Amino acid sequence: MSVARPACPLCGNSSEVVLDGLRRVKAGVKPVFFCKRCKRHFTPNPYRRPSHSIPPNIVERYLFDCMGIRAIRNVMLQDSVATSLSTSTLNRKLIEQARTYPNWQDLLKEPFIQAKWGHILGIDTTTLKVPSNQLYYLHAVDIPSRDPLIYQLINREDEASIREHLSVLGEHYVPKLVVLDLAPEIIAAVSKVFPKAKLQGCLFHLEKRVKEKLFFKARRLNGATLRFREEVKKLIMKAATAHNKDEQQFYLKWALQISSFDEVAHKVVLDFRDKIRYYHTVEELRMLGAGLNYAYNNVTESQIGEVKERFRHMRWPRNAETAQLYINVLWSSKRSIKFKEFTDLELIAKTTHTPLDVVKARAKEAGLEIMGSYALSKSLLDKLTNKLRVMKPRSLEEAEDLITSEVGMEVKVNLITELLERSGFQIKFSKLVAREISIEPVNE
Repeated sequence: MSVARPACPLCGNSSEVVLDGLRRVKAGVKPVFFCKRCKRHFTPNPYRRPSHSIPPNIVERYLFDCMGIRAIRNVMLQDSVATSLSTSTLNRKLIEQARTYPNWQDLLKEPFIQAKWGHILGIDTTTLKVPSNQLYYLHAVDIPSRDPLIYQLINREDEASIREHLSVLGEHYVPKLVVLDLAPEIIAAVSKVFPKAKLQGCLFHLEKRVKEKLFFKARRLNGATLRFREEVKKLIMKAATAHNKDEQQFYLKWALQISSFDEVAHKVVLDFRDKIRYYHTVEELRMLGAGLNYAYNNVTESQIGEVKERFRHMRWPRNAETAQLYINVLWSSKRSIKFKEFTDLELIAKTTHTPLDVVKARAKEAGLEIMGSYALSKSLLDKLTNKLRVMKPRSLEEAEDLITSEVGMEVKVNLITELLERSGFQIKFSKLVAREISIEPVNE
């Protein structure tokens, strides 16, 4: 008796469904089917709506590839995954998967996250619109490691809302220096939560503000006025980036003196003088363990821009809760360390700004075998040792060719020798050429 193969109620696939026996019920006998893809037995029920599953981490592809709901569904249809999945169901499944990602409050407690911090904080806010209402987005980042610390939607851009989230951050993170655009609400919130931290005005925002004020309606200004105001702008920026206090005061007095002939320029210089306490000299920054490059809040600005870019290209979330879930997915996936079968740990440490010993500890927790500065899965390690035993290379060069062809990248000699020793080989040197041997200091 031939029985039509139904679609699996979990994945919607029918091509890998096979008949696997019969089951006796009150109404008679019903066929039992087995889905090879889901590894699940089921009995067809025409009155039950099929449940659907989506591939793991598909929500990351939705965000990082800037694909819409329909585009994601078309990709799944091409891969024969959940063929009867509607766009509304897919949207609901994406939100359910997004709920499984940790928020920034939970990640602050992770030791491997804390190990990379340089304790120089950048913070800023911006407007982010969702169909239901207009919200504000608060973003804070550890500038040296580029690690996002706070990524939170808030209802109001005021001191209370910012202070509430900074207080949560303050339980795990204490900055030495805070770089900001001198917005009054941010200054007030930071001063109360981190009273010992030094506040540094962002040099990018300073130059932008000075340009807007000096060159407002620039088309109406003659060439001499434009050149004069350009000189005033240069003096302000030199004072903001001065090497020491004496140099800073010199440029400030010079700017005040020459700007007295231009009312607009003089007001700009006076405004800068009132806020000059927020622009530290190079010597002061060095005492805090920071360079002049940390006085720019570009890392925060670029990460805020990335959030806006993702939301511009994808389907806009319908409410603030869904938007926050997707923001959590965006940054938690970037902050996590993802290992493959063969991973160069030094490269991971460099790109994620994480200490190498922390990366090695995370690789061990993931069940990988650590060999020097590399992490290998146990299956790949067995495969490499078996290949070496079968092929029996006669030199390090032959062994290197066998290993690199398997892992797909060049590897260090230390890994080759360790793999050879594990495979039962003994390394012998017939001669050493002193000119071809490189040496490195042990401490570096």
